[in-house]
Amino acid sequence: MSRNPYSPPKAAVGDTDQEPLRVKPAAIRRAIVTLWTSFALNLFITALDWRYQTSQVPPLVLILSQIFGLGIAVWLFWKIGVGRNWARIVYLVLLLVGLTAVVPEIMASAARAAHIAGLKMIELGLDIASMVLVFGPGRDWFRKPLKGE
Repeated sequence: MSRNPYSPPKAAVGDTDQEPLRVKPAAIRRAIVTLWTSFALNLFITALDWRYQTSQVPPLVLILSQIFGLGIAVWLFWKIGVGRNWARIVYLVLLLVGLTAVVPEIMASAARAAHIAGLKMIELGLDIASMVLVFGPGRDWFRKPLKGE
């Protein structure tokens, strides 16, 4: 058999430069679920305490702030889930800055509505637990894999 001069050249193709597929650790999966649970609890608290909150700020402002918060949450939770180190640091900084407003808010709402204060404490606990998970057992998820790893 003779070789066809018009046939395309044959070359061996290999994907050796491709990064190996990493398996997301259980701690990160739990942290993402915990973050989403905390966000859902925040929406529930807002709905439960709607009358009081709309007496403090206009309803449109409250709705827009929740939509903005959802957008930021989706983005940060997604980036934490794919292992971006900056995302977990940003969330930690936002949590620490938010503590300056949340703790006095919990104290003030305890006298007015104890159930709201209790739910806010649970929400805060979920946020802290998620940060413990991403900075503790899940910390290796956020380091860059070495070549050949």
